[in-house]
Amino acid sequence: MRRRTSSLARSSSLPGRSPGHSAATCATPEINEPLPIGGQAWVLLGWNCGALINNAVTVRAGVAYEFAYRDLGIEAATDPADRALFQSILNSVELPN
Repeated sequence: MRRRTSSLARSSSLPGRSPGHSAATCATPEINEPLPIGGQAWVLLGWNCGALINNAVTVRAGVAYEFAYRDLGIEAATDPADRALFQSILNSVELPN
C-alpha cells in the first residue's frame, strides 16, 4: 500500500482503527521495534487481537509504506515461523526512489 501522509498514525489498517478489530483490546501494540530492510529504517508493530497481526511501516520521501501480515490461527503478537515468513517477504521489497 502506498499513501502520502505526514504521520504513520493515520493508517486505517492498524488494529482498533478498522472494522473487525476492537480498539479496547488492540489499541497498543505488544511489539514496537526497529526493523531494517534494504538499508531503510522500518518499524515492526505486532498485536494479539485473538489473532497474530504484524505491520511493517516506513516513510520514504514523504510516502508511507505499510505491509500487513495476519495469521488467524495464532493467538499471540509474535510467532517464530510467521516472523520468519514475514521477514522473507519484506526482504524482497524494493521501494521506488
